[in-house]
Amino acid sequence: MSESRPSAPFGIQIENVSKRFDSGLVLDGINLVIQPGSLSILVGPSGCGKTTLLRLMGGLDSPTEGRLELQANNRHVRSQMSEGIGYCFQEPRLLPWRSVIDNVALPLELKGLSSERRLSLALETLTLVGLETDAAKLPHQLSGGMQMRVSIARAMVTRPRLLLLDEPFAALDEISRVRMDDELLRLWHETGVTIVMVTHSLTEAVYLGQDVHFMAANPGRITESLKVELESRTPAIRSTAAFAEWVALAHGMLAVCEGSVA
Repeated sequence: MSESRPSAPFGIQIENVSKRFDSGLVLDGINLVIQPGSLSILVGPSGCGKTTLLRLMGGLDSPTEGRLELQANNRHVRSQMSEGIGYCFQEPRLLPWRSVIDNVALPLELKGLSSERRLSLALETLTLVGLETDAAKLPHQLSGGMQMRVSIARAMVTRPRLLLLDEPFAALDEISRVRMDDELLRLWHETGVTIVMVTHSLTEAVYLGQDVHFMAANPGRITESLKVELESRTPAIRSTAAFAEWVALAHGMLAVCEGSVA
C-alpha cells in the first residue's frame, strides 16, 4: 500500500509523571521509555491507572507533575495531542448510521479533505485491515471483531506515528481475540507504527509485546518491566513450552504488582 507506512514512528519519554484528580493521586512517579516502532503492553490490576497513563500518552489529559515527550528521530516533537496519534477505545464507537467506509473516513472529513481523497484513503486503510469488501455495510451488519477492525482502521486512516489501544479486544470471544492479535501483529509489521496497548490478558501481553510493563495500584506506578524474547510470534508459538514459561513469568510479576502497597 502506497501510504500505509507513516513517517518516522514516535517514541515516548516519560519522566517522573504523576496525575492527581479530585479523588486523589492516580499515578505517582511514572518513568518509562517507549521505543519508536515498538509494540509495548501495559498490564496491571483494575484501578492502577493504565487508561489514565494511556490518555496522558495521547495528550487527552495532562500530567499534574513530570514531563512527557514524543520523540522522532531522537528529537523532541511535541507533548500534546496532535497530528500523528491514533487512539482506540475498548468499544468500537462506530456511528451506526454511517457505512463502514464513511466511519473510517470521518477523521479525514473533520480535517477538511475532499470527498474523493478521503474515500480513497479510507478504502486503502480498509484494505490494510482486510475489510475492503465490507466498505458499504453498516456497523450492525458486522461481527464484533470486524467492528473493532473498523475502529482500528479509523484510527489508522490519518497514518499515525503512534497508535494507542485501550483493551481493544476485551469484549471478543477467545477465538476472535486470538485472530485479532495476529491481525494487529500484521498491521504493526506492515506500517511500522509505534503501538502501546492496555490488556488484562497476560497470554495476549506476552504474545504481542516486545516489552510488557506491569503497574501496581494505590497509587498507580510501574513496578516491573519484562522484555519478551520469542523465536516467533505466530499461532504455533502459543502451544510451546517456551511460551508457557514466559506467561508463567508474567503471572509472577503481576502477582507482585497486585501484592504491592503504597
